[in-house]
Amino acid sequence: MSAVRPDLPLLVRIASALLQQAGRTRLLVEAGRFIAVIDRRTDVFWASFAVPDPGQWKAGPLDVHAFLPALCEIFSHNGRQLRFEFFEDLWPGLAEDLERAGFARTGRQPVLTCAPRQLAAPATPGITVRRLSASDSDGDLMMFLRIQAAASAGGAGEEGPTPGHAEIGRLREELLAGAQRCSIGYLDQDAAGAGSALAAGDICEIAGVGTLPERRRRGVATAVSAALARDHFQRGGTLAWLSAGHDAAEAVYRRIGFLRTGAFQVTCGPAPGN
Repeated sequence: MSAVRPDLPLLVRIASALLQQAGRTRLLVEAGRFIAVIDRRTDVFWASFAVPDPGQWKAGPLDVHAFLPALCEIFSHNGRQLRFEFFEDLWPGLAEDLERAGFARTGRQPVLTCAPRQLAAPATPGITVRRLSASDSDGDLMMFLRIQAAASAGGAGEEGPTPGHAEIGRLREELLAGAQRCSIGYLDQDAAGAGSALAAGDICEIAGVGTLPERRRRGVATAVSAALARDHFQRGGTLAWLSAGHDAAEAVYRRIGFLRTGAFQVTCGPAPGN
């Protein structure tokens, strides 16, 4: 695959939208040229993180050591573990600086984007997709959360952590606030897959797309992803983006029109033993 030159202004727009979306339900705290994103509702590791301020992208080289003490204090004060998420093309050298500061690179995923004219709708016989609403029953919301948990757990027979009332309440709150839009995919009328769209203005992130292990390779993830993107575009959105965790996931997204921007989203967390 030939190299794709990253569109840096586009990545700044996406990074800004990510912060805008996170600010709907999370606390944003400035720390110099970084912004701490703190989710006070849950101490789940991935829910809170620090990002470089996209508004200061052109302010010159980023010295992470100058801001680490303030970030450590913010995360410690809120009982959260400091981790970072960022687009490496916007912040070259940041991952290496964080590694030297004792953090480990725990993820590096390609970024894919899709505009309305790119979106394809492949035929998916036997599959229907239904969008959840804040007025749906606890049972419906639990089904969505259980599918996501089972999909992320791995192989067949691994159910993942069982969602509780707190998780259901949090999901209902986010649906009510418009912080995310969620859909369930049905294969032959049985719930089989799930996914979310996290929108901020005309940009949305497609996230948490997964299929029950025993229902994979039937087109469910493809149908759910396409439905989420289509819904965003029908609401006036101009761009959908996502990060693909592995080659099989990227193949799913390419099937409906997503293309690599040439960029990578990087996650850095505490190194083992820290």
